Amino acid sequence: MAAVALRARLNTIVRLLEGGGGVLKLLFSLCIGLILVSQATSAQTPSAASTADRHHPFVEHAERRYRQYLASESQGDTAAYKQVRTRQAYETTMEQLKKLGKAESDLGPMLQRVASMRSDVSRLTFVHCDGRARVARLLYEREGVGGKGPTLEFAAFMIHWEDGAWRIGWVGQSSGPATRASGEKRTADELLGDPRLALD
Repeated sequence: MAAVALRARLNTIVRLLEGGGGVLKLLFSLCIGLILVSQATSAQTPSAASTADRHHPFVEHAERRYRQYLASESQGDTAAYKQVRTRQAYETTMEQLKKLGKAESDLGPMLQRVASMRSDVSRLTFVHCDGRARVARLLYEREGVGGKGPTLEFAAFMIHWEDGAWRIGWVGQSSGPATRASGEKRTADELLGDPRLALD
């Protein structure tokens, strides 16, 4: 609605300028176009936030980017994978490929092999998003039952603002008995202690 109202006001201004020179109108139209594009971009890329609300616009956007990441792996789509990951994450993947003695053309099949090991966060309970200006960390958990009793799984991923888009960084997960041998309940502290999941 705001965009419609803005366009209406701009059309009124344009009509007032109709008597002016062509160059003036062209410059004015160009400026207005840039403003509208900027507004549309802002609407599509919400700022990072700290929230426990899974329906927050930023959380929904981050999860959408994560689903794109999972899809790129499961399909072995190397171009889409490169687009959705941070430069560091992509370069780390390529380094691992080289260490395995594989060629760059082997990236697609490798992504498909590891895809099944990733946590589908849509099936987990959202816990919290910790956001900063250009980075955020999203945490999830899921309770289950194993052969030896209750289990607890945690998953987290980093998302960074890079080259005009939110891109997936490090992805981590941990699981095990819901209660440790010491009698303490398993928490996400062990997973979040990984420096690759640090916000600072």
